[in-house]
Amino acid sequence: MIKLMATALLVAAVSVTAAHAAAEPHTDCGGDGPATMDTPPTVGIWFGDKMVDWAPPACSGWLAQPFTVLVETFGTTALTGGPDDILMRLARISDLTTIQYWSTTRQRWRTLISDAAALDGPDPEGRRADFSVAELRAGPLFFWQDENTPLGRVTYQMHVRQADRDTVVVEIANALPARAGLFERVPPGRHTFFYRFHRSETGVWSLYGLMRSGSGPRLIASAGRKSYGNRAVALFRYLAGLPTDGTPPRFP
Repeated sequence: MIKLMATALLVAAVSVTAAHAAAEPHTDCGGDGPATMDTPPTVGIWFGDKMVDWAPPACSGWLAQPFTVLVETFGTTALTGGPDDILMRLARISDLTTIQYWSTTRQRWRTLISDAAALDGPDPEGRRADFSVAELRAGPLFFWQDENTPLGRVTYQMHVRQADRDTVVVEIANALPARAGLFERVPPGRHTFFYRFHRSETGVWSLYGLMRSGSGPRLIASAGRKSYGNRAVALFRYLAGLPTDGTPPRFP
């Protein structure tokens, strides 16, 4: 009986989440146009065992490879400045500690990243002050964060691939091996974020994001669907210049 109840609860949770999700990943990095600023970002969450034939959008520059979980976010930001204003948000690594996400298990807002620092290189001990926009434009940089996810402490490399008048593209990936709890070791480059900011004719930026993590299907991952979604929305809202807490949770 207990097992049946647990299964029913899990199915119900997945069903509720699916109602909020995009039907399938975009093929054009959100090129069909964003919703209004007052509309929550669309969120899609998929797992590797259901997406074995998925090909990343060409605009991402990603190669097809096995993964455990894929999360897509897309919507309109509150940003109206130039590309350097977006780069400044990316450069302020210490501000990542302000991000709040909704915890479905504790039913309250929690800090997503408890500590974060820019690094001189891949060594997590080489902490330094936040980056400048010029440094971000010059080439790949490293930063470290202690995040409230199964990965815990992670060293990332961030690469701004494009930053011109109407488009900013950044890719972030784990630079060192990470461990997703007790279940999976994540090799370098297998926990990756892709963000594409695009400015409309009105001067407002849209934001398209992808997160791909892991190296193969894991049954345990599907139970955390809502947590993946809430964390992705928190990151989206932070990058979009929107409050990360106080709004109705995307996945209560």
